[in-house]
Amino acid sequence: MGKRIIKCSIQYGLHVLPLTLLMAIDNTLNEIHRDHSVHLWWEVLGFSIFWGGGSILAGTFLFSPLLFPLSIVWDNNHLNRVRAECARSLEVLRQAESISVLASTIFDSSPQVRKASFEALSSVLPTLESSDYGQFDGSITMLLCKLLKDSDEHFVVQVMEALGKVGSGKAVPHVTRLAEKSYSLVYKKQHNIYFLFS
Repeated sequence: MGKRIIKCSIQYGLHVLPLTLLMAIDNTLNEIHRDHSVHLWWEVLGFSIFWGGGSILAGTFLFSPLLFPLSIVWDNNHLNRVRAECARSLEVLRQAESISVLASTIFDSSPQVRKASFEALSSVLPTLESSDYGQFDGSITMLLCKLLKDSDEHFVVQVMEALGKVGSGKAVPHVTRLAEKSYSLVYKKQHNIYFLFS
């Protein structure tokens, strides 16, 4: 937290410094124009910069409590935009290896990351083949099972087909519960539930 406050203070100072210098120069030129003298211009400029620098320091301490939370919000929004773009890039690449990552970020706290991950996963899941079985770690089954709760019927069918290709027997109870709730959904693409895990 201390580092973030220092960062905010430095950013604030860097944004205000050019304006302070311009104001100091303008004040110096006004004094020269008023007195028609240039022999003390450096004193005027130094005085202006001194008070301008003091204003920066005072503003830094006064506004740091406000800048800190605003900085957090800005950083998080920027980070989420970057993560969403990463998900979109994975959608374009359509590599099966990205399924684990996308299945995790689909539950992210950021709406834009969730949306991008959902769209990417919908595009990548159909690329799975039965030959991909064993290419993922054991967590892939449970990650995919969590997606069975989604309200998008077409997406749920994609997930079940993916489980049939790379999932383990741990998925059977989850698909069975889904079958009890929505018989037509489970049998829409497959003749019977056991075919998924044969």
